[in-house]
Amino acid sequence: MVHRITIVVDNQTPFLLEPNGKYTQWGDFVQGPSSVQSYYSNGVGGILQASKAPWVGTAGMVGYQISSPAVWMVMLASDPDWSPEDNRTGVDLSLSSIPVNQDTYNRIWNGSDSKSIPLQKGVLT
Repeated sequence: MVHRITIVVDNQTPFLLEPNGKYTQWGDFVQGPSSVQSYYSNGVGGILQASKAPWVGTAGMVGYQISSPAVWMVMLASDPDWSPEDNRTGVDLSLSSIPVNQDTYNRIWNGSDSKSIPLQKGVLT
């Protein structure tokens, strides 16, 4: 069995979400990320798949950006096979660009991520 993670993005905002990078810690992206339309639309943030080696999981991140107001977000997902680690997810939100790279992966993995940011008309979480 090859491990796969499908990242589904549920956009409940009036903003178009544009892809802004991807990163794999283990495995490869086999799809996405793709744009996610506004107003309660779902989209595929990407599909990560483990390598064909046995007992190997998969983990990675996708980045998105909203142009106005300028907001960046990165979402992490992991499925470690044959490991004492649980599956994990995480998100980081920022009003400035977030690189989708190893450092960001480590920061989100270790729990140093932001789950909400204040905007003029409310809070984005």
